[in-house]
Amino acid sequence: MSNCSSPDYARLDPGESFRVTLDFHVLTDPRSYPMSMGGGWIEVYSVEQDEPVASRSFGALFRSTTGSLIRPRPYVQDTQPDAAIESVGPVTLDPEGSGMLLLPVTVSYRGDAPHTSLYIKASPLPAGSLIYYTVPADGPVGSDLALVPGLRMMPGEVRRFGLLISPPNDPADAQNVITLEVTTSWYPSAADADPSDNTAQTTLAVADNG
Repeated sequence: MSNCSSPDYARLDPGESFRVTLDFHVLTDPRSYPMSMGGGWIEVYSVEQDEPVASRSFGALFRSTTGSLIRPRPYVQDTQPDAAIESVGPVTLDPEGSGMLLLPVTVSYRGDAPHTSLYIKASPLPAGSLIYYTVPADGPVGSDLALVPGLRMMPGEVRRFGLLISPPNDPADAQNVITLEVTTSWYPSAADADPSDNTAQTTLAVADNG
């Protein structure tokens, strides 16, 4: 769902009109055949009432990988998200000298179900350990749950990032096994299509480079 306002939030006089162009980003792979989609709606609202004052339906045509629009097939979007953890680790010390641990993580998105973002959770973290930032950063974290940098992902997209985690109070706890889980923020909520690849296990022990 997207929305915009009239130019400069201006009132329209009787008979007056304006034109606006809406750009849509379709999170699906191009196919060897064109696709058609229906069911879209444009609604116009007034700030003075809650119900739309006008509405109109619209459809869309997606070109094939060769640019063709001939004989399109219906586009069917996935109804379940499909995220996966591809790899985790090894843990190193933060090269920026913060004293934190840097845990590399690679995740992927394998379908085109609509979503807003992916999250990664590390549990149970030992005493003293929290995720403080991601690399690249999408803001501070300060908990065991972090937003995967970059928000929405395309089908087949693979994203690599790091978790900056404070070291445990007791160095021996770095050997404790923790589970990383990737989840998808999606409305309406639905179970992942293949939950078997949503988790991976690791420790906070720094890799021995010797």
